Amino acid sequence: MIDGTIQCTIAGANFFLINPLGVMFGPDAQVNVGGSFAVTTADYVKLADGGRFDARSPANDVLSAAPVSAFGFLGPTVAPVTMQGPSAATPTPVLAQLANGKSFLAIGGDVHIDNFQISAPSGRISLIGVGSAGEAVIDVDDVQAPVNITFFPKLGKVDLTTFATSMSRRSRRAGRSQAENLAAHDSFIIASSKGAYDGLGVDLFARDMLVLTGGTIISTDTSGIGGGAAGAVSMTAKSIVLAGDPAAGEGAVNIATDTFGPGNAGDISIHADALVMRNGVIISGGTDDVGAGGNIDITAKSILMQGGQSSVVISTSSFEGQPGQITIQTDKLTLQSDAEITAEALGPNPAGAIQITAKQITIDDRGGTSGSFASISVDSKTSGFTSGQAAGDITINTDTLTLRNGGHISSSSATDIPGGNISVNARGVRLFDSGIGAQAGGDGGNVHLNAASFVSLFDSEITASSINGKGGDITIDPPVVALGHSVLTASAINGDGGHVDITFQFLSTV
Repeated sequence: MIDGTIQCTIAGANFFLINPLGVMFGPDAQVNVGGSFAVTTADYVKLADGGRFDARSPANDVLSAAPVSAFGFLGPTVAPVTMQGPSAATPTPVLAQLANGKSFLAIGGDVHIDNFQISAPSGRISLIGVGSAGEAVIDVDDVQAPVNITFFPKLGKVDLTTFATSMSRRSRRAGRSQAENLAAHDSFIIASSKGAYDGLGVDLFARDMLVLTGGTIISTDTSGIGGGAAGAVSMTAKSIVLAGDPAAGEGAVNIATDTFGPGNAGDISIHADALVMRNGVIISGGTDDVGAGGNIDITAKSILMQGGQSSVVISTSSFEGQPGQITIQTDKLTLQSDAEITAEALGPNPAGAIQITAKQITIDDRGGTSGSFASISVDSKTSGFTSGQAAGDITINTDTLTLRNGGHISSSSATDIPGGNISVNARGVRLFDSGIGAQAGGDGGNVHLNAASFVSLFDSEITASSINGKGGDITIDPPVVALGHSVLTASAINGDGGHVDITFQFLSTV
């Protein structure tokens, strides 16, 4: 156990701490080195020229002055790396604050960090759990090079609790975590860039399950006048669970990229077999200045967004910069009780577009309590666009689309802004006590339902309206249309109304 200070006064020297039996940092531990720092429970260290330092069998050593190129594990079990900070310390104590452009690496069986902060400005933080024999190939001095762990048939766990990276915006920084299972609770991983430097982003990879809970924040941003872009956020696992805990006062899980200057915000990409978002989750790509907003790209076999005490939101927002887009591809998308997919504009540029491709989409607001609604929407809030562009479009391609209990799809815009269009291409569309609407301050957006089989509307409403322009058009093209106590409106207050066109073989009214 290390419960004091590790110090190396050699300027720029890398420091490697190796113990195959396990490494534990206690609450008073500190790392103070001039170069990069790596802690590992590897059995041996491979050098770039074929040399080797063997921690278990010194007779196998082949020492040289070449740089470290890999950590080798003999398996079948791998000892952990544990960093256990003081349980009641506020603020979170700093375990290591490296010099600019250096790396912090922790590679062991399971990697557990509780109540510690690690800072690597302009550098990299890599937390990697391995669970079998294999070699982790590294380049300590290249902060952009990922650690290659493809040689491990099994990985370990990475568990972060009240873990934080430094919040200072100095140059660039990258955070990477790779494991079989990765969990973070009430933790902060922040990658910031400033000036002309491009950020390196945050990459979370789990072969099996990735779980973020409590008030965990994963964020990248860029600021300053140099125009450097923020880093991307990437999350990959078979199963991803994001769950806030507002009842415990720990807030929402927040995955975000942003720009506060001319640089572009980073993109957010999520890839999983199953993605579950519950009770206080925000995924957002935004621009608060002239830089472009980040895009959000989600691919999963199933996606469940379920609000509760707090809403669940996937959003892009734009101010002066061009907006980001939201693209979702899945077999099954379910939005329940206060779950939103939204693109909004807060300044002189329009909201971004939303495109969703799925076999089945269900939007159901039953049980919502947070004051928001289960919905897919674009909203351009500010009038006086200098660009003259319309609000973003919503395009949905699906086998079946079902809206229930107040769930809705909408496009809206302020006083003089053309509205966005809503296009649904489906086999069947069902609306029960719900609605689809395009409302605009300027010319209205259009609503087009192209269904190969049927459209059923019961106690529901479809609108395409305008205040100061021409009303939008409503077009419905299925073989069968069933209407029950429903309203279709294409209207304008200070302009000509739009058209309502329905092409059908059979129409029933209740």
